Amino acid sequence: MALEPQGKSKNGHISWLCRCDCGNIFVANGKYLRNGDTKSCGCLNIDRIKARFTTHGDKRERREERLHRIWSGMKARCEIPSSSSFKYYGARGIAVCDAWKKYQPFKEWALASGYKEHLTIDRMDNEKGYSPDNCRWVTVLEQHQNQRRGGKQHERNRFSKG
Repeated sequence: MALEPQGKSKNGHISWLCRCDCGNIFVANGKYLRNGDTKSCGCLNIDRIKARFTTHGDKRERREERLHRIWSGMKARCEIPSSSSFKYYGARGIAVCDAWKKYQPFKEWALASGYKEHLTIDRMDNEKGYSPDNCRWVTVLEQHQNQRRGGKQHERNRFSKG
């Protein structure tokens, strides 16, 4: 909201003292107020930038950061051919269910299904994809006992056991 004129700019346009909807007071060029280029003190741009770079809203809490990394890794293994694990997942037809294509539904399922920091996501049937009816949270030891034989993990484990 324009409050009062503040003088002229170098190009002859009147500058106005304004109050933004957020409460800040700022000076704006009258030309940009009239044509709609100035809509705030700058707070709207800050909000747009934050929204653009925040994909899931959980960047601050460690638990959610880890959970988001698990979700991202799951999607990469199944959907991104350049992922080092794609040949063991996506190339074999292992997919992420439609409901989990977005982070929020996956997060809600995870928290309701016993997710804890020390647990990993496990597919109960290794020939099926990632979905609520085929996934659970287990320890690393439990997950290693549920591996498909002949895969990368099996080879690594076979050589690491002295």
